[in-house]
Amino acid sequence: MKGKKKHVEGGLKSEQCDSDLAKEEAVKVPEKKGSLEKDIEGLQAELQGQKDRYLYLLADFDNYKKRAIRERSDLMKYGNLDLIRSMLTAVDNFELLVDAASKTAVGDEGLIDGAKLAIKQFQDNLARWGVVPVDSLGKPFDPFIHEAIGSEVVADKEPNTVIKELQKAYKIHDKVLRPAKVIVSSQKSEKIGDKGEKNGE
Repeated sequence: MKGKKKHVEGGLKSEQCDSDLAKEEAVKVPEKKGSLEKDIEGLQAELQGQKDRYLYLLADFDNYKKRAIRERSDLMKYGNLDLIRSMLTAVDNFELLVDAASKTAVGDEGLIDGAKLAIKQFQDNLARWGVVPVDSLGKPFDPFIHEAIGSEVVADKEPNTVIKELQKAYKIHDKVLRPAKVIVSSQKSEKIGDKGEKNGE
């Protein structure tokens, strides 16, 4: 009987130990749960940071692709500006030749017509590349399109109106390739004397 008692007492002690362990584990579970929740929150924050970085890189790459497409398009449109500018000089010289020959040459109409045809062919070829002349005569002065070389008093024109075009302006697509060199109208200025009175009064 003593063996059974010891066994029962041992079993009770074992159950009591298991119960104590269960209580200790029950106390540790909320601690572990809190620790695990903190770990989960940390991992979620890290994941959100990684998602944000991914979205930023994705947007940055998308902007890069758009910029590369735009730069390639601009290169196609504007890549040959130096060549075109040099051709404009040739067109200017032909136009000066035609103007001078028209005023002085007699009987050379065939030569003048040939030069006019060459100018037309130059301008047609330039137009295929998006290069077009800009009309300036009679238009208000625009500093983005015109370069004022001088001014003249003209009674029947508004001030700052282009009255002479010494060199044509050209645009390529939507940009000014070369501004026009122009003379603009100005108002008659009245001179003021030493005493602040108008001369002649």
